[in-house]
Amino acid sequence: MRLKNSSIPKPSTKLFFYIIKGMYAKYGEDSQAGKGSSAEQDAICELVRQKNHLELCLTSVKRKLSKDTQFTRTEQLKTMHVSQKNIYKL
Repeated sequence: MRLKNSSIPKPSTKLFFYIIKGMYAKYGEDSQAGKGSSAEQDAICELVRQKNHLELCLTSVKRKLSKDTQFTRTEQLKTMHVSQKNIYKL
């Protein structure tokens, strides 16, 4: 069974316009508001990136400091042992 083109109702242009306008009001403006605050979101992302970078740098500095402290401690112990040996020799 074949339908005739005239049996399918065509939506009116005004109805179609109102449907599109309603969908834009519902979904389009929200995306525009999101774009308006994208500068704020970019700033927040940059702050988070900088915070992560600084935390990594701080961790690295702490690790280097602990290694340096350990190295200094071992050097001091070696120097102290050498000094004790020299004192015993005297």
